[in-house]
Amino acid sequence: MISVHHFKSSHVQDAIRAARNAVIHSRAQEGPLHWKKTPMKTLRALNVLSTLLCTTHQFDDALREGYEALQTFDSLVGVAPGVIYSYQSCIRNVMTALEGIAASKTNISKSANVIRCLRKLPAENRNDDFRSDMVRATLIYTANLESHGDLREASNVLQELLGKWEETYGPLDKDAKTASEYAKCLRTYSDILSYQGNTEEALQPLVKEIDICKPYSSINLEAAIQMVLLSTSQHPLLSTLSRYPESLETAKVAVDLVRKPALVKEIVLISWSMQVLAGAHIVNGNTHKALGAAKEAAEVCRPLKQSNHIIRIFLSLSLSLLSGILRLADLGNDRESLTCAQEATNEILEVKSQLGLYPIQLRDVAHIIASSTVSVRLFANGDHKKAAELIPEVVAYYQNRSRTHISSSVDLATTLHFAGVVYCAIGRHDGGIAVATELSEMKKRLATTLPSFSHAVEKEFNCQ
Repeated sequence: MISVHHFKSSHVQDAIRAARNAVIHSRAQEGPLHWKKTPMKTLRALNVLSTLLCTTHQFDDALREGYEALQTFDSLVGVAPGVIYSYQSCIRNVMTALEGIAASKTNISKSANVIRCLRKLPAENRNDDFRSDMVRATLIYTANLESHGDLREASNVLQELLGKWEETYGPLDKDAKTASEYAKCLRTYSDILSYQGNTEEALQPLVKEIDICKPYSSINLEAAIQMVLLSTSQHPLLSTLSRYPESLETAKVAVDLVRKPALVKEIVLISWSMQVLAGAHIVNGNTHKALGAAKEAAEVCRPLKQSNHIIRIFLSLSLSLLSGILRLADLGNDRESLTCAQEATNEILEVKSQLGLYPIQLRDVAHIIASSTVSVRLFANGDHKKAAELIPEVVAYYQNRSRTHISSSVDLATTLHFAGVVYCAIGRHDGGIAVATELSEMKKRLATTLPSFSHAVEKEFNCQ
């Protein structure tokens, strides 16, 4: 096909145009997609077009073209011969497109349909790649559910996969790939539990998976990465439970792991581990050690920020953290702290202005954190009016998220507290009273229903 030739020659836009023309030409010959006519030329042309669009990060178009092909391929399984390979390729294109765009209610149903399509594959096609595809599809589905606050269904979906794992795929520890994929699912399950406020329960799957992954972490890169992520995931849970020394120990374990030669090129992982270590030092009262860890988290990203959007997102997160710690360090660094906060905002706005394959939700979280940090620093530097302009977006984000994600209550509480101070400072006393009332009611509710989160809120206030 001409489009494939163009793609191999690196003329990607020419390849996309050629693929679109191939779709148009095939439709003219075969008519509308309908399984009785077995329109294989049109389907294969749509599949190639979807692949190319994914490659150039045009995920909305890729999903539209790929999903149309998937629906018709689905009707051909077991009817038309020789469609399984194209069917699997089409499923993977749709998954890539779903990973590249923001979650939506429409995408919840589409990601659920991908799982159904995978389950339709004949037994002879259910190898390790099938398991990997099923894990990937399940995580995409649960991410869409979680983004829209349906945490109960997300939890049920993961429980079903994990509960039938050994029956479906064999022993959890049969090889490094199996252990790593199981770890991804367990970490996601732990996240869902923690979002619902089940902090103690969320720790259990992490501890279990560390035992499964540990034997492979010294011989397999993916297993080593999962070990780091399992360790860093424990820190916020332990901190919420006021188990601060343990949270520091798990953070140190993660840093020790990323210092090993096998992970020296995993820049995002190194930055994240150092951010977690900085957070652990903060809750344990060692601001100066936190400062050093946050600086390293930022500096490891800076030289490579042009090469990767995800690295840039983590640079923004590191700079926001560094800005806050500079303030806590009480070293007279107000201007430097503001500069860090403004740089964090600039970096995340640069990411938002460009196409790319990166976690949309993580990007949006980084943007909110950067906006919140800039607002705090502007206020500290006397620009109360500009600080107030940034607050409503941050408050609205955490209000919306905390309705379904109980774990966001701490962020909402600190944001409301700051908003009240800012509004009173600029003479908007009605706004200040409103957020103070909301904060007071929320603290009473947490003290009654979730004492661990109430303690976490008070700890955060003490750290500020």
